[in-house]
Amino acid sequence: TLFTLIDSRRVKEENATIRALWERAGEQYRLSKENIELINIKCHDLKHQIHSLDGRMTVSKTVLDEIEDSVGFYDSFVRTDNEALNVILTEKSIRCQKNGITLSVIADGSSVRFMNEVDVYALFGNAFDNAIEASLLVPEKEKRVISLSVKQKGNMLTIILSNCFNGEVIFDENGLPRTTKKNDGYHGFGTKSIKAIVEKYDGALNIKTIGNAFYLIMLFPVEPASGKPSSKKQS
Repeated sequence: TLFTLIDSRRVKEENATIRALWERAGEQYRLSKENIELINIKCHDLKHQIHSLDGRMTVSKTVLDEIEDSVGFYDSFVRTDNEALNVILTEKSIRCQKNGITLSVIADGSSVRFMNEVDVYALFGNAFDNAIEASLLVPEKEKRVISLSVKQKGNMLTIILSNCFNGEVIFDENGLPRTTKKNDGYHGFGTKSIKAIVEKYDGALNIKTIGNAFYLIMLFPVEPASGKPSSKKQS
């Protein structure tokens, strides 16, 4: 029927868009990985140069301390056992820091080892982007908090990302939030991309709100393993 053909075409177009976003995320991941590696090297070298200057005091101690504090900002990022997760956490930590958003992370990077690196980058990248955009609309700055938990217990991996939001979240028939943005063909596909990646690994996605708190919950069946999570809280 005509409706079946229209629906089939819509699904194909959505899948093509999600695929394009995934490919774009892959390229962005490669560039971000290279940039962050370069930043880490430069920061490491700069810290050594600062210490070598400290004794001669060719510049004021105050200036040296300010520079070292700025460089030390990069050392405050969460480090996990997953390189792709480290890249996205570094990126989003910088964005949160610039926008006065408190980011709290408890993450066992080894627990997402079964995922393709680009999938890790796209999954957490889309989740963080949505959370940051929602947090920026919260008028009370003290409520601009994003929390991420990545924990494995037995053969189940649980990923929970939560944030406050302002206004109302309306869900569609698939349980995904409806986008409130216009004039951009990619808007609204962030959560669809998340859903596609979760389903790719036989996981389950649950999105809900409690009061003004938004929860993105992902569950994955995994092989039992032991690992120590990394945690950090910054603002």
